Amino acid sequence: MDQVRYRDREAALEAVKQYGGVLRYASEDLKADRGVVLEAVKQNGWVLQYASEDLKADRGVVLEAVKQCGDALRYASADLRKGGLKAYVQGELAAADALAGTFLCAAALPKRPDRGAAADTTTCLKMLNHHGPHHGSLFKKRFAAFAGVPTGARLALLKSVASKLGL
Repeated sequence: MDQVRYRDREAALEAVKQYGGVLRYASEDLKADRGVVLEAVKQNGWVLQYASEDLKADRGVVLEAVKQCGDALRYASADLRKGGLKAYVQGELAAADALAGTFLCAAALPKRPDRGAAADTTTCLKMLNHHGPHHGSLFKKRFAAFAGVPTGARLALLKSVASKLGL
């Protein structure tokens, strides 16, 4: 008996949202469709094994797969498996930490005359929020976007993956 092959993108998208394993029965074109594969690995990280070779080397796809199932890394490209993904996650988290720490204070605020040096992180963040609860947050988001530093959902994804990878 022939296996069902999904060829229609919309039908495949709906199916993989319910059960990622359906990707196994998708056409080769759909296994190379980033949107379809992303939805599948968000539901079941193990299905990364059925994705095209190009998508197994796509950091965004592999991050989502590993977030869902840490062992999905075994199906990623050799470069990502052999430390590329770990190095990327560590680098991005280090950049986020630097932004949230003293770098943000040094870049955003002048030296405090009463201290003769840049204020500590807590003082800086209090000063950023001084003009209203959203002022500091808006500045931090804009500065992070400018610097290319992960925030929000992207940062949460990286932290989740780091946890799965034991970083």
